[in-house]
Amino acid sequence: MTWLNEPGDRSLKDGVLRAVTESGTDFRRSTFYDWITDNGHFFAEPAIGDLTAEVAVSAGHTTRFDQADMMVRADERTWLKAGPEVTSGAVQVSTVFTRGFSDVPMAPAGPPMSRDGLE
Repeated sequence: MTWLNEPGDRSLKDGVLRAVTESGTDFRRSTFYDWITDNGHFFAEPAIGDLTAEVAVSAGHTTRFDQADMMVRADERTWLKAGPEVTSGAVQVSTVFTRGFSDVPMAPAGPPMSRDGLE
């Protein structure tokens, strides 16, 4: 695995990645905020063909736009990321689809759900 924009404070031990993001880092492209950033921290494994991936995130979200995501990336203009993000005063589920322009739908994180989708 390789880093795109490697953070200064990171470790990988026993299959657990720990990374402390640096201030002002993100992946967004021409959102309604008119931002273009491609300086977020991304630990990547190249894949060709079908892909199945799973990630568990533990994050200390405290500030607006704090986030921890899983990302599938073709290049700086084409990617998808999803995960928890602080916005509107609470942790939201954020899914960012980017194909030249980042579309950023959000939903309240809410209570955990069981495997069959029922609370």
